[in-house]
Amino acid sequence: MKKPKPTEQSTDPNLSGAPRSGGPESAEQATPGPQERTEPSEPPPAGLDEDKHLQSQRSAHYADVLMKLFVPHQMSVALAAKSAFDVDTIRCYLDRLIAEAGNPSDPLEKILIEQAAFMHLQLSILRCDAIKSQSHDATKILNTASNRLNSELRRTIETIRSRKSPKAHHAKPKLSVAKVA
Repeated sequence: MKKPKPTEQSTDPNLSGAPRSGGPESAEQATPGPQERTEPSEPPPAGLDEDKHLQSQRSAHYADVLMKLFVPHQMSVALAAKSAFDVDTIRCYLDRLIAEAGNPSDPLEKILIEQAAFMHLQLSILRCDAIKSQSHDATKILNTASNRLNSELRRTIETIRSRKSPKAHHAKPKLSVAKVA
């Protein structure tokens, strides 16, 4: 088979009959026109990709579920054997408690308030179980657990108070020197 010379015109199947080499006419014919350009399209700007948008919406929804429903659900599961409170009731209880605590904007303070609420409910359950227990050993164990939880609740409440007014909590007391003769 004979190889084409550089000045000969041969056709390339990808250029639909355009000459491979030659004069100025061949260069114009080899370059596709504006309608024929097949450059790779650029990716759409951030936020406009449908799949990414749906994933972002899903993630935001699940984050809301975690923020609003996970703790009440866990509390209802933990209290289920002892009470008839559902997730919505506990969420309402926590929302009211946070509102009464001054609606803090700090999310960590809200978490501490929710923890204190759960400890308070659990403490009540432990004390009732200790009173109802038939065995002396069970009463002793439940009272010890309730005393430890009560101490932890007091520390949590003190932490919440110190976060509300850090200046008052860390203020040094004024000392005066007593002159004794």
